[in-house]
Amino acid sequence: MLATQARVQKVAETRRKSPDKGTQKLALRPHQFRDLNNPSNYILVPSVSSERRIYVPLGFFDANVISTNLNFILPHATLYEFGILSSLLHNDWMRLVAGRLKSDYRYSATVVYNTFPWPSVTPGQREEIKRLAEEMYLTRDDFPGRTLAELYDPDKMPPSLLAAHQALDVAVDKLYRDKPFRDAADRLNYLLARYEGLTKK
Repeated sequence: MLATQARVQKVAETRRKSPDKGTQKLALRPHQFRDLNNPSNYILVPSVSSERRIYVPLGFFDANVISTNLNFILPHATLYEFGILSSLLHNDWMRLVAGRLKSDYRYSATVVYNTFPWPSVTPGQREEIKRLAEEMYLTRDDFPGRTLAELYDPDKMPPSLLAAHQALDVAVDKLYRDKPFRDAADRLNYLLARYEGLTKK
């Protein structure tokens, strides 16, 4: 606690000494950021994730949680986007196109997110994905005290969380086609063909 108080005092001193009048006023609240522009809801995507994971563990937060620079955020997101990005289908896409840091996946907004071929959906399909995404998200709460790293370790992932993800996976796959995909290669062949079609429009 003393280290935190010392850090806050240093911020106050630095702000008081600033030539900028606005910064000087902020010395009265040295424990707060200068600019508060957090989105109301956002998806947090870790920029690096273990290659061992089946799913990249995403977060879904409100403005009370501030992300660090080690993550990407998707501002003003809903449970629909959270569900799609949490799916095995999106994770297969990420594994195909993402860069690497050593052997781990390095998520990129430009290479992974911006190239992902999103499905065309009806309002009913959107609501179903939101429902299943919320179920998966709430299942995590059944394991208080366990971090996302622990929950998404493939050797320790709780069966109920895996089942919630798998139910979401089936629904997301069906947004693209009725016939189930055989495996990751089948999913990726379909996604690459869709990507090619979308980029030709």
